[in-house]
Amino acid sequence: MNSIKCKNCGLSNFVNEAECRRCGYSFVAAQKSKSDRSPRSFSMVSVLMIAIAAGVVYYFYAGVQETMDEVNASDAKRVASQPASQPAAGLSRTQADRQRATHIGNAVANSSSLDAHQKHIDETQKAMQQVSNSQSGR
Repeated sequence: MNSIKCKNCGLSNFVNEAECRRCGYSFVAAQKSKSDRSPRSFSMVSVLMIAIAAGVVYYFYAGVQETMDEVNASDAKRVASQPASQPAAGLSRTQADRQRATHIGNAVANSSSLDAHQKHIDETQKAMQQVSNSQSGR
């Protein structure tokens, strides 16, 4: 059941009571004073805070948009600078794959770091073979 607590003595009274049963505090006067208040209106401070918040949101949005434009422009430049990887017209799929494999093989053969790595692997294999041959000869 609904009740209203007396602000004067703290007794819980029925909602429809006009005054407190213990101390006689008038609930009607308290309710009228609450309803007599004028509704809140926006002050200049509120308007200023909303304007500042909108400015901050716009600043971040514009920054993100500018960054995305720069990324898209650099991406477009990168794509435009790459050579077209289309196979020559008239080649079959197999011929185009062989041609591409030849280009990749030439690039690998011309790479000094890959060449040095291959020499290291060859030397390691020779050393392992010598060790296994010497162990099998015992």
